[in-house]
Amino acid sequence: MSIDIQKLADLARIRVSDDEAEALAGDLENIVRFVDIVQSRDVSGVPTVAGEVNVFRDDVVAPLATVYDLVEVAPESQDHFVKVPKIIE
Repeated sequence: MSIDIQKLADLARIRVSDDEAEALAGDLENIVRFVDIVQSRDVSGVPTVAGEVNVFRDDVVAPLATVYDLVEVAPESQDHFVKVPKIIE
């Protein structure tokens, strides 16, 4: 199987060097080969997970918090805004 890495890179709008393309081609071929193996397995006796529910908690519709509620519980706030540490000089 031949995967056109440069075409994929163009579609993803990323630059890929020739060395990277060679490594990615090998990786993608391994992934496709693994998917082929998984798809070839007989799973007729395996129960489906469709329709399973969250067993950890019930989904409860709750009112959305307002901006004021969020600012009130923030560690630091100033003039109705959440105050965060400066990370960009």
